[in-house]
Amino acid sequence: MSVTSLIQAPPAVAEPCSMRFCVSPDRTVTITARMLSAAEALELLEYNTRNRTLRQSDVDAIAADIVDGEWQFTGDTIKLARGSDGTFLADAQHRLAGIAKSGLAVPVIIVNNLDPAITETIDQGRPRAVGDILRMTYGRQLIRNESIISGIAALHLALMRPGRHSRKVVAEHANQNFDLFSEWASWAKGISSDSGRVAVTARRFAAAMSPGPVAVLAIHMVNAGADVELVKEFFSRTASGLVADSDRTNVIAALRKRQKNGIPLSRVDGGGSSAQHVLAEFCVYVSAFNRWVSGERVEMIKSSKAQPADLSQLPPIAPGGLR
Repeated sequence: MSVTSLIQAPPAVAEPCSMRFCVSPDRTVTITARMLSAAEALELLEYNTRNRTLRQSDVDAIAADIVDGEWQFTGDTIKLARGSDGTFLADAQHRLAGIAKSGLAVPVIIVNNLDPAITETIDQGRPRAVGDILRMTYGRQLIRNESIISGIAALHLALMRPGRHSRKVVAEHANQNFDLFSEWASWAKGISSDSGRVAVTARRFAAAMSPGPVAVLAIHMVNAGADVELVKEFFSRTASGLVADSDRTNVIAALRKRQKNGIPLSRVDGGGSSAQHVLAEFCVYVSAFNRWVSGERVEMIKSSKAQPADLSQLPPIAPGGLR
């Protein structure tokens, strides 16, 4: 039976039909047209291990159309890809979830054994975020602080290798450093929350210390040899503004005053979002950290005259702050 005759046949008499198609010397795909039951849709969803976050509103709408008899067979395929780590659902998670919820069978076309690389080209009507690529290309389904990790990866990459980087490249960087970025994202989120918000213009407010820049700078400082506990204490005190009566330095208070005067540790620079602005501010904070660990007193924290091109050109960590 041809695919055309199957589609035109009433669902009650439709019979499955399959064909094999060699798409390359080392890959043959199977294309199957059939009625798919709700139970079978659930079985296919077990392969949904690397996909975007499911939008329940879309699932509900599909299920309602099926139940109301308004479901239209469009010929869109259900795509299964197979790589070295097994088979996964590459496309149609919302359709399958809707079929499963409806409890009814509908006609479908299933394409199996596709190349995993198709995830980089299909479904581009809604641009894939870094988190989407992490799930679909690298199989990272559980991503806590997803937006913060994405921000850390983008900023860290931009300050290591200045220039424009695609979401695909940023996602690759996030995946390579996933555990590191995840750990610092959770910590930096708390620092940002403690820091509060400051006015950067007459009508615009921002976090005094945004989690992305805080995490990227902390990671750099530790990689440069700074003691991790001193780095965390420095940012924690700066975020809260709390200092002990015995503190010999007023660096923390000076940094807080700088933030309240409209210069946060953030990608917000008035109306802009220049990574180079953040890099210049990193110079200020590394210098402030060095003064803090040495107990130096300052009149005020001033903007740095240095214009570093990347992270490697930030000031070195003072001996008192080293591990």
